[in-house]
Amino acid sequence: MSSGQKGFTIIELAIVMIIIGTIIGFGASMVVSLTVRAKRTESKDILKAASESIIGFAAVHARLPIWGNNAPDAILDEVCEVITNPIDTFSQPVYYFPADAANQLQTAGSICGRRTTNLTVCRDPACTIRVSDVAFVVATGSENANPQTGIITAGCPAGQTCIGVYQTGEPNVDDCTNAVNCPNYPSARLNRTEEYDDLVQWVTLNELKVKTGCQGPPLRIINNDLPSGKESSPYSAVIYADGGVSPYTWTLVTSPPPAPGLAFTAATATISGTPTTRGAYLVKIQVCDNNDPSGPNDNCAVKDFVITINP
Repeated sequence: MSSGQKGFTIIELAIVMIIIGTIIGFGASMVVSLTVRAKRTESKDILKAASESIIGFAAVHARLPIWGNNAPDAILDEVCEVITNPIDTFSQPVYYFPADAANQLQTAGSICGRRTTNLTVCRDPACTIRVSDVAFVVATGSENANPQTGIITAGCPAGQTCIGVYQTGEPNVDDCTNAVNCPNYPSARLNRTEEYDDLVQWVTLNELKVKTGCQGPPLRIINNDLPSGKESSPYSAVIYADGGVSPYTWTLVTSPPPAPGLAFTAATATISGTPTTRGAYLVKIQVCDNNDPSGPNDNCAVKDFVITINP
């Protein structure tokens, strides 16, 4: 080159190109990482909105919505109608696990009176870390397009339905593989075990009760007193309950009969008969609801009455 000027050698040009390529590659990876992070954040907002929509439905109807089959047919399908956006930013569907043994929370009036549910969230694959009494779970498959959140059995307490919800990066996970462990997933599943990346939200029963405005005692006997009777004349009185989870189970706590000539019929919560002896008789009645059909966690209420039999 003339006049003492020097140009880039091939080696120098190669070094410059390598540096530029490295910068571009690093910038591109940063853009991809930031894009994924932004999409995860937006998907979390979609899940939160879905959860709030389900809670709003529960506040109006006093029950959780029914999943159905997510198809335009005659089958009742309330969830897809309630959730405004059923697809996350990775084009993965939102799917739903309600507390569902015997439609625990999907029957009108079943939320405020219930103390427990059959749904448990497991925070590790062995289910040693648990969140109990969950009302519902919503989830999406997120960026790996693989729904991994589903029903698990390892470590799950008897009588419970357990949903595995793990920390991002938990290895070798795929709990949503078929209609048994992932019953409400609305499309074809990509089944493979890999690091867990699902986005999940759950709402406990207590949280649902607070957000739907539940107030007052869960179960009570509403009679203030029982009518008096007359000796040798037919007598009948019905005891009523309110709240809790129907159907109710009635028990005469005091030793039968309620009074000479009277009997308590548990099936109808009725005291009836023809009293034979005048006097005042203490009657203790208990009612329990159907909060926990297979266990000891029913709501119960007890009330004392006095039946007066006049001459």
